[in-house]
Amino acid sequence: MCVPLTEEDRVKDFQPIVVDAATYVIFGLVGPANETIPSAWDYAIKNFDLAYTSNIEVYYCGNRMDVNYKMELWIPIKK
Repeated sequence: MCVPLTEEDRVKDFQPIVVDAATYVIFGLVGPANETIPSAWDYAIKNFDLAYTSNIEVYYCGNRMDVNYKMELWIPIKK
């Protein structure tokens, strides 16, 4: 998730980065990260023309190995 950073955040903990604009296929995933992320990549490689720029993985609080863990994988694709 992208959130605006305060000046305090920038100094204290975070360094902003710039991600090039792209078209993404966004996978909402449920399950252990070590199983769902590779499966989503396999599906994307077989079904989309990938752009091979920055991908984004969104991890929420919780146990990433739990069967009910929710996350997102954003994979850039060509239009």
